Formats: sequence, structure tokens, C-alpha cells
Amino acid sequence: MRQFLKITATFALALVFMAGTALAQNNNDADIEQLGDFAKASQAQSGSDNVAYIKQTATKASKMADGDEARQFQSGDDNFGKILQLGNKLNFAQQRQSGDNNEARIKQQNRQLGGDVRQVQSGDLNDAFTVQEVANGSSAYTEQSGDENEAFIEQKGSTGPFNAAKNNHASVVQTSDFNYGEIKQYSDMNNADILQSGPDNQATICQGSTCI
Repeated sequence: MRQFLKITATFALALVFMAGTALAQNNNDADIEQLGDFAKASQAQSGSDNVAYIKQTATKASKMADGDEARQFQSGDDNFGKILQLGNKLNFAQQRQSGDNNEARIKQQNRQLGGDVRQVQSGDLNDAFTVQEVANGSSAYTEQSGDENEAFIEQKGSTGPFNAAKNNHASVVQTSDFNYGEIKQYSDMNNADILQSGPDNQATICQGSTCI
């Protein structure tokens, strides 16, 4: 079963759009695409082999979207969640997964003011990835409880006039064994912290232009 929803909005009217999908069967695939400012999207899945995808971007008139919100909630085996936000400022993305073999991915592009990302995973073999580009004043938080988790947060600028990536904060909290946490910030005036409890964990933080 596959659901697809596409919503358009104009900034001039300052409209708020909300979309949501809720799936409780096996092998589901849910997609939401929204164009415009102040869009809200939510997806909830319970079951095996689910895939959830949200894309929020701007209309041709506004070019970059402001104030969008995206949320994904998955409970079950082999889930995959992805959120893509192409915005100008103040976008928010949240993912929560409970179950085995889950993967969570969020990518934000904020040209003026940074966005906010929250990822929480409880289960075995989870992977969480966050990328924030042109991310002045962005915040990213990943929390994992379970075995063999991996968390990656990357905050970076771009080429051209919007190449700074300053005043960002990234945090990873992991409570289990065999966890790996990594944070990369490609500029100065940033803050990063990784907290791990349990044996055989690894943590890496790289700050500055030398990060590769």
C-alpha cells in the first residue's frame, strides 16, 4: 500500500498546511511532499518493513521555505525514515523509532537561520544520520538506547556567499554497549558534545575546516 500527498502553499497568504499518515500494516510505504511555508507533516507506522519519507520545500515564488515542521514515528522491525527540508530558516524535524534494525535520516538546508533536529531511537542496530547545511544557529540532538547504535551529525556551510556554519550545537547521547558517535562541524564558534554510557563505545568530534 502506498500513499502520496502533495501540498502547495503561498507565503503571501501565510497559510498553514497539515498532512498526516498513519499505517499499522506490514510492508507499508508512506510519502508526503509539501511546497510552501509553515507546512506541517506527521507520519506514524507500526509494523515490519515500513518506509516513511517527508519532503518539504518551497514554491517557485518563495524559493526557500520557512517554518516547516516534519515528524515521523515508527515502531516495528526494519523501519526506514527520511526527512528532507530545503528551507530558509527555522525548520524543525523529529524522528522517533522503537524496534530492530531501524534507520533515521534527516537533511536540512537553512540559508539564513538554522533549523532544529531531534532523533530518538530505542532498539537494536539503529543508525541515525543528520546533515545540516548552511546552518548558522542550528541545533541537532540524537539519543539512542539499545545495542550497536551509530549516530552521525554533520553541520556545514556551502560555497558562495552563504558559506558559514557558525553558532551551531550538536549533541549525541547513547546508553548501551558498542555504540559509535560522530560529530563534524566545519567552522568555528560551534559546540558539540557526546555522552556515552557502557563498555566498548567510540566517539569522535571534529571541529574546524580540517574536518574530512
